[in-house]
Amino acid sequence: MSRTDSIEAEGGTVDEAVASALRDLAAEAGDVDVEILAPGSRGLFGLGGRPARVRVSRRPPSAGGVAPEFG
Repeated sequence: MSRTDSIEAEGGTVDEAVASALRDLAAEAGDVDVEILAPGSRGLFGLGGRPARVRVSRRPPSAGGVAPEFG
């Protein structure tokens, strides 16, 4: 399988960066872990701002969500 498991993305805000990464991974927010690499800044009077940067990683698939029985 050649699906990407992790991607780094940038955006004007953390939310925009996460949304971009989710589109690229074709994943939903509940299926990934998000690490904020840089929160970004708007800069002074809009000058010298830096983009937000995140790493979004796909969580490993669960085993069907069924807990084993002990008895």
